Amino acid sequence: MNADIGRDSINIEEENSKARDDVWISVSIPIYNADKYLDQCIESIITQKYNKYELILVDDGSTDNSLAICEKWRNQYPNIIRILEKDNTGSLLTRKRCIKESKYEYLYILDADDYLISANAFNIIADAIKRTDTDLLIFDSETDNNKITSLPIESGEVIEGKGLSMIYDELLASTKLYPLWNKVFKKSLVDYEHDYDDYDSIIYGTDFYQTIPLICRAHRIVYIKECLYHYRFQGNNESIVHKFKPQSYLTAKKNQIRLEKFAHKYFDNVENLDKKLTVVRMRKISTAIYKVRLMERDLFEEKVKYLRDIGEDDYFVEGFSIFGVDIKRATILMFMRLKMYKLLALLLK
Repeated sequence: MNADIGRDSINIEEENSKARDDVWISVSIPIYNADKYLDQCIESIITQKYNKYELILVDDGSTDNSLAICEKWRNQYPNIIRILEKDNTGSLLTRKRCIKESKYEYLYILDADDYLISANAFNIIADAIKRTDTDLLIFDSETDNNKITSLPIESGEVIEGKGLSMIYDELLASTKLYPLWNKVFKKSLVDYEHDYDDYDSIIYGTDFYQTIPLICRAHRIVYIKECLYHYRFQGNNESIVHKFKPQSYLTAKKNQIRLEKFAHKYFDNVENLDKKLTVVRMRKISTAIYKVRLMERDLFEEKVKYLRDIGEDDYFVEGFSIFGVDIKRATILMFMRLKMYKLLALLLK
């Protein structure tokens, strides 16, 4: 009897091994002036023990040595790596190109200045996908200060049906689900044409813009409590997070409108949805306001104009609330509501 059990166990292992071989992943890296970290990023993919993948390097008009680095790696691994060159259009449309060019059912897109921590990352991902047949897989990540971002969800649990409300609630409660690089997803979740109807002025928060429809359309989501990715927040100085752009508020507004549209369509089981969306709206607006500190100090009048434009926008005025936001954000929002733009410009420096 023990021999039979042992034989059955071996057969199960063999079947699982065969199953894993059927999971192919299209891996893409959008690249713009990332030569300082690009080698480490690509190496973290190439050294994966799981080899059922393609690697697409999409250069978004880099002016540094990034393209040469891509060519070096392609010359070493011509059967795995493809290079696509394009004019500079930003990360959002570059990721759109990544999705279009991907050959396989499952897609993974990571940032060029980050890297996978474990050489077993794709093994872990492929095992989870085959075990659950998930539409969307989410895993943990770490930052430069070794802070690990994880979710308050059971690891390995298949989340579907009414259970998806816990994912929706997490999307509304924090930014942990915003990144694209902690997710592997089915290509079928992307409406390639309509998902990019209104992308003008989206100059930051592009991950969030693209993550919203993935989470909303997924019928089955799996989270694994495995830290597989290193996010280098202080890495690439070309990153938009280190710069001020006058479109910052419009970007926040468009992202929030997109979230509200999808939420009202998909988040049926989320309690107090409108109140939660209002809190998210105020968080995003206050973040856009706070970005004024990235402007040069001598641009005082420009700062005041930027703040006034936000404070007089109907989207802010009609949706104003400080309920549910922290005291720092509430203070900023009250200054705006009272039209104290000059004082706020002096304080945010």
